[in-house]
Amino acid sequence: MAFKRSIATQALDVDDLAAFSCCTGADDPPWIREAENYIRVAALRHAGFVLAFRDDHGVLAAVSAFDLRDIHIPMSAPAPQPGWHLQVLALATGYQGKEHSADIFMQTFDEMRAIASERVLVTANVHNQHAVSIAAAARVGLTYLLPKDEQYTVLLGEVPEPPS
Repeated sequence: MAFKRSIATQALDVDDLAAFSCCTGADDPPWIREAENYIRVAALRHAGFVLAFRDDHGVLAAVSAFDLRDIHIPMSAPAPQPGWHLQVLALATGYQGKEHSADIFMQTFDEMRAIASERVLVTANVHNQHAVSIAAAARVGLTYLLPKDEQYTVLLGEVPEPPS
């Protein structure tokens, strides 16, 4: 299934984002509920860019949000590198477990390149216990950089070039 990507706007997408669900129920861990709440309430106001991914029927299937960010890679004399920070990437419950995350990541990277191709680094914060997200991020080249705090890890990777 191919998803149609668009930049989300207040006028066109606020209702669908407010109803977005990536949680399967009350037993979901807090970091999944946190992502869902961010998409529903804050993404359009706080993220620099929000992407809506819709299926063939126009149903909101996934969301990603990201910002321009200077990235400081720890080393002896770190210099800020222009890059991106992925705020959230989530699939709606009906699309989870079907190997769609790589497509959503790649389309998000495509949009990043279209906005500012000179920015090649990307970071993301992931909860240390969210094995599914850690594995999905690793499959597209985002790997461990450093701990953010006791619960979250900062991942780092490059925005990949499109396949030739």
